[in-house]
Amino acid sequence: MEKLLSKLGLTQYETATYLTLLRHGTQGAVDIAKRSGVPFGRIYDILYQLELKGFVKVILGKPKSFAPTEPGLALKRALKKKTDEFDELKKETEEKSHQLDILFKEIAEATKPSIWIVRGKENIEEERIRGVLETKKEVIGIVSPDVTTGVAPRVLRLSKESIQMGIKFQFIENPQTKEVWEKVRKKVEAGQKVKILKGLKGFSLEVIDERRFRIEVNDRVYGRIFVIIENPDLAKMIKKFFIILWKQAKSI
Repeated sequence: MEKLLSKLGLTQYETATYLTLLRHGTQGAVDIAKRSGVPFGRIYDILYQLELKGFVKVILGKPKSFAPTEPGLALKRALKKKTDEFDELKKETEEKSHQLDILFKEIAEATKPSIWIVRGKENIEEERIRGVLETKKEVIGIVSPDVTTGVAPRVLRLSKESIQMGIKFQFIENPQTKEVWEKVRKKVEAGQKVKILKGLKGFSLEVIDERRFRIEVNDRVYGRIFVIIENPDLAKMIKKFFIILWKQAKSI
């Protein structure tokens, strides 16, 4: 019982006082203090708090006496108060959470590094997915077969959905194996525009919305590495280079 009353917001002294009243019935402050172990100097304050919380009723007289509120009623009141407080806290949390999310995005955007590195196959695929989801206009890329051989199914599915919304995907490939040709086939089926150009090797790169470009290389120590650079001026320069190669490349 003590634990339940504590969870409902009663202090240790308040709990002792209320349980004393339940056990011994209506009585004066002096008797309550003696039986509950609450210091007499604190008993009136404790009784006043219990009255506010709905656990005690004051019976006027000389001297005053105090009676316990029926437990079922007192507990329901306390539970309702806790529920109301929780609902209010939930509402406030949702409002503040939205405000904090906006602030976080503003700070994250302002403090985003202009260059960062992603290592490992899974992390690179997650970066590719993030790139597709954030693209608003176009993704163009030059793909080297010795660096980028496959394409994740989720990346293909998301790119197909983006193409249906009007976003462009253009890639220059140099397929030399059956595996790479299969990848090219899947990209074309997804709606991506692909051309073939021999001689591509050493690295792959992509430009997203003329603001960000990503370079992928194979490192002897770390394996596949993605270098992401947020720089509109460089991204536009690389796009110009891509357009030159695109004109030279052959259609499938």
